[in-house]
Amino acid sequence: MKLVRTVAVLGVLGVTGCPGPDVDNNTASSSGGGGSSGGGGGSSAQASSSAPSSSGGGGSSTAGSTAGSSSGGGASSAPSGSSSGGCALDELGPADRDRVVVLSHTFGPMAGEPGHWVRSLTLPVTGALVDDGVRVDVGVKVRRFLFMPSGAVVLALGEDGEVISLAVDAVDQITEVDRVLLPSADYSDLVLGEGRRVYAVGLNVGDTSGLSTVVVACDGRLTHDTAAFFNIRLAESLVLLPGKRAVLLGGQASFAPVDVFDTRLLTVGDTGFSEVAALDLWSDVVNTGRIGVSPLGDLLVVPNSSIFSNEGGLTRVFKMEGTMMTQTQQLSLASAQEVLWSPDGTTVLLSRDESNRVAVYTRTGDTLTFSAELTGIGLATQMAMVTRGAAAGRILVPSVDPNGGPNVAMLRLTGPGTVANEGQVELGSGNEHIPDAVAIAP
Repeated sequence: MKLVRTVAVLGVLGVTGCPGPDVDNNTASSSGGGGSSGGGGGSSAQASSSAPSSSGGGGSSTAGSTAGSSSGGGASSAPSGSSSGGCALDELGPADRDRVVVLSHTFGPMAGEPGHWVRSLTLPVTGALVDDGVRVDVGVKVRRFLFMPSGAVVLALGEDGEVISLAVDAVDQITEVDRVLLPSADYSDLVLGEGRRVYAVGLNVGDTSGLSTVVVACDGRLTHDTAAFFNIRLAESLVLLPGKRAVLLGGQASFAPVDVFDTRLLTVGDTGFSEVAALDLWSDVVNTGRIGVSPLGDLLVVPNSSIFSNEGGLTRVFKMEGTMMTQTQQLSLASAQEVLWSPDGTTVLLSRDESNRVAVYTRTGDTLTFSAELTGIGLATQMAMVTRGAAAGRILVPSVDPNGGPNVAMLRLTGPGTVANEGQVELGSGNEHIPDAVAIAP
């Protein structure tokens, strides 16, 4: 008999009113984002509620500008508002067009030397990825990218909490607009919310760990909304749900002061996050690259790659319905890092860094059925997918092959649970070409 873990989420789904934010404005003016399947498992639990130039083309560039910002940024180029009076950054570009791709390079030419580069490439509507852009030195190791909907601005998240706004006028024209510095933590993720509010996930064991909010203006300048900060120890990954809700993996700790909860259900308001419930879904430590929720917000996939956990190597699937979270499945999947759902919600990809592969699953009801594995993708971690137009379903995965060099693996979603391997684009030999973060313009 299959056992399931059901968690009742108690509390009122609402945010009480509070004063307007105390804004820390840092704009560029002076006020300156397969294994095999096993059975489900676990017991029931109750929530605790509370209110150099690149190879293959392109040149090099240095980020910066003539207009200084209070945080060291500036703008030599910035998107303008739309002629209709709205915000140009909110407007999607044509669905069928060549898209700009950005990669980060976090290693220097010599062993132990950090790399601070953002590299741009072109993903045509059809055909292979083209290395025809530039390398921009942004001064920090970039761990995550986030394009604004128009594709005219991309945010780069440094591991130390610097968020850098880059104007993308063309694949070979990328300039810094602005930057802000967030509270001290280890940063790894950016999530786009409503109203050009971007949430950065920062991890440490103190009062600067949690969710920071950055507001992106229509010209690409950044404001750090300090009043919206949500503190949670060991914050790992955030996903937004329909209805202004969110799930945050974080808070677990195996040392004093112990936090028995590892998952938070939140509401999302204009003034920040409010905790609805704290859940205990794992027995000890959880470490993940990125959790993933289905497009409808009803199925959550959480990989745990922690080498310090008794449950490391497990990926759990939870059915989310109303105020209930029910574990429907447990997958044995070593070194699973990040989750990527297809736009239609039929397919789930999980990157497996130490296994050098990407696992593919098909959604079957409220569980996942193993479909295939794509091997030879060295240290697979981050993945990016085109979600609309003729190129929809094209996937890029930064890779360092065990028997080759730095490259980007090109995959294509061809049907539910079916992914084709379309080869790799080599980035050049040497440590400075090893890719880390990736993003594709929407």
